[in-house]
Amino acid sequence: MYTEDRTSMQTLVLNTLDHHAHQGQAKVRADVRFIDQGIEPSAAKRIVIDLSTKLGRPLPSDLLVQFPTVQALVRHLSAPTPASSPGEEPRPAGAPPVDVGDSRVAIVGIGCRFAGGVHGPSSFWEFLRRAGDGVIDVPADRWSLDRFYDDQDGPGKMVVRRGAFLQDDVFAFEPDFFGMTPREARTLDPQQRLLLETAFEAFDDAGQSQARLRGSSTGVFMGGFMMDNLVLKSGRDALDAVDSHSAVAGSATLIANRVSHAFDLMGPSMSVDTACSSSMVAVHLGCRSVLDGECSQAIVGGVNVMLSPTASILMSKGRFLAKDGRSKAFFDAADGYGRGEGAGAIVIKRLRDAIRDQDRIYAVIDGTAVNQDG
Repeated sequence: MYTEDRTSMQTLVLNTLDHHAHQGQAKVRADVRFIDQGIEPSAAKRIVIDLSTKLGRPLPSDLLVQFPTVQALVRHLSAPTPASSPGEEPRPAGAPPVDVGDSRVAIVGIGCRFAGGVHGPSSFWEFLRRAGDGVIDVPADRWSLDRFYDDQDGPGKMVVRRGAFLQDDVFAFEPDFFGMTPREARTLDPQQRLLLETAFEAFDDAGQSQARLRGSSTGVFMGGFMMDNLVLKSGRDALDAVDSHSAVAGSATLIANRVSHAFDLMGPSMSVDTACSSSMVAVHLGCRSVLDGECSQAIVGGVNVMLSPTASILMSKGRFLAKDGRSKAFFDAADGYGRGEGAGAIVIKRLRDAIRDQDRIYAVIDGTAVNQDG
């Protein structure tokens, strides 16, 4: 039974931890971090579920990450429970425990454009089923292989001639649809263009119209870390063409903000750069924001479009790239990674809200976490 008495809470927490953490072989210490006591993620998940059931209230799946010692955890759990949200019925005394689904997140909409002719979740699924291949030679509209490719890694050259490139025209765009003038669209980063289209598809897939979204507390969390458009548009030879729209045409900040502006979304709007993990970290931040009540739902994902040879030259000199343009994770033959481009976005909300709204649920995210490796 739940009690706010700190001594009783510590006893309950220690008993729960001792039961799950080490199968009774060792006692958990109150002043040492859980991770330093060998509590594995699988055990942490069981502990949170057990505590949630005993306390009769939902607890976040990363509880032991937020409060990493017994002392911190007990202080948090012993604090007065926040009042019910507006419009939410208070739980009567003796009511059964709240379903831990309150701390889970549902994916209710998907939009994506990937190499290999992928346009949306259905074609992506079919692409995976048939083991499709999206790796091709660098398209002629990106950069000249004759000028920048050299398998001997000469000065100013790259060692790779292939990558997972989109086969669509990445410069094609309908500015009127997103309330943008043709003049502004001319300087717009193709990454922003692609993400706007993908976001629209994700919202549409979730059954949400632009009229419904306008003014809502929907959050936007988007990953990306290459700014090829900015590099090209701010080079010495391009400075004469800079205009009033150039400053926001290639800014990393605007990857997320452009989506918020176009759909008039009032929730948090963040661009995330943690290199190759940017999109996954964006998902983590979006889940936390939804569960913490910062936003009613969020659209999360990432984008990359390769316009300039500069990044590939830099990666070649750093010995990061596989010469055949293919990643071979966990293989003995791994010799670097293959670069790719595209955009992916998912609409997420609390599982209980998705069930309430009778949304189609693609999948459920049980929990997320981030460490120093991204």
